Amino acid sequence: MKFDRYLEKVFSNCGTLSLENQLHKRTSMRDMAIGDVLIKGGSPGHAMIIVDMAANKKGEKIFLLAQGYMPAQDMHIVRNPEKPSVSPWYAIDNERNIETPGWVFLPSQLRSW
Repeated sequence: MKFDRYLEKVFSNCGTLSLENQLHKRTSMRDMAIGDVLIKGGSPGHAMIIVDMAANKKGEKIFLLAQGYMPAQDMHIVRNPEKPSVSPWYAIDNERNIETPGWVFLPSQLRSW
């Protein structure tokens, strides 16, 4: 019973808003790494995690995103609605917003643990 109350308090005080403030801001999308998070803090807010990356011989990078909503019990790879020909992969571009089904992230919203 006490543990349940503790978890309720933790979950009510922890979310995208607090996580956005606690994570380290990446200065460039080109510095992205597996495990980084695209996060939009708020109510509602949202977060997606970079789960894989690849690069070609020219150094051009692509990445995969996953999301799970709350509670995070249904993790799935996110498709790329802007470029179905390469979906679910996204290309790294420092200047472009990342358009996902339902959410748009700014390059400045990339965070690292």
